[in-house]
Amino acid sequence: MKMAAVLVVDGNTKGLASLVEPLRKAGYRAVGTGSFETARHLLRTQWYDLLITELRLAAYNGLHLVFHSRAVNPATTAIIVAAIADDSSEIEARRLGAHYVASPASPESLVALVGTVLEEAQHQVPSLY
Repeated sequence: MKMAAVLVVDGNTKGLASLVEPLRKAGYRAVGTGSFETARHLLRTQWYDLLITELRLAAYNGLHLVFHSRAVNPATTAIIVAAIADDSSEIEARRLGAHYVASPASPESLVALVGTVLEEAQHQVPSLY
């Protein structure tokens, strides 16, 4: 699903750029931000097909952001990237319908995952309830 809109949230500017640029080169409309607050605002004001967020975002976390994205746009798919694997966070991410990836994950593998996740989302039957 090329040209899909992807919001990438990472407090580390180097990490943010290392994912946004490969996504753009792969044909996605990728937008990056380093803060929870800005990401929340963007989710309220613009349409995104996919949210990619770090688990740890200063005072908040990526789970909060996924929850918020589901409230404003239930069709948005999500990927949470964690620096350290954590079973409870992974369970919570999956409960929210998000994919969970423990670092280190290369930008190339994340771009491949984005394609898979968006393809799966395109084939899902929307729920009426």
